[in-house]
Amino acid sequence: MREGGRRGAEAAVRALLRAMGEDPDRPGLRETPARVRQAMEELFLGVGQDPAAAIAVAAGAEGEDVGQEVAVEAIPFLSWCEHHLLPFYGSVDVRYAPAGGRLAGLGDLARAVAIASRRPQLQERMTAEIADALMRALAPAWVEVRAHATQLCLVARGANAAGARVETVARRGRGA
Repeated sequence: MREGGRRGAEAAVRALLRAMGEDPDRPGLRETPARVRQAMEELFLGVGQDPAAAIAVAAGAEGEDVGQEVAVEAIPFLSWCEHHLLPFYGSVDVRYAPAGGRLAGLGDLARAVAIASRRPQLQERMTAEIADALMRALAPAWVEVRAHATQLCLVARGANAAGARVETVARRGRGA
């Protein structure tokens, strides 16, 4: 975040506190605008980044990908519903069939999930962005991405559906 953006973000938090009837200058809240701005910088670190850029292609041995499937399950994520700026969180399962000996580093898959999730987002779009990033970076035979999440906008307001979990699935490639 640029310096002018930092000042603007902190001013916005102060204005929000005032709008809620709070005094942003009272001792317990005096540092809150800076803390919120710092938290937002960390929580939204994926803004403007491409998840495919996190995936380095590691060349496998010739023929190594014949009939092989790679899966990394339960990659944790935290994101923010772009409609209410409330969190949604859960895990992502990534599966793909390597082609042409192109494999991803397993940690790269987790980094791609982090980049796609750390922005104002919709779960459906996040799932698709991860699948599309894998297709662009690895050109696998196919990819499947499943995201399982608890959406606070569903649980804590509106429908008040405590315990509800949402699953989204994106498939790309042959046989998807």
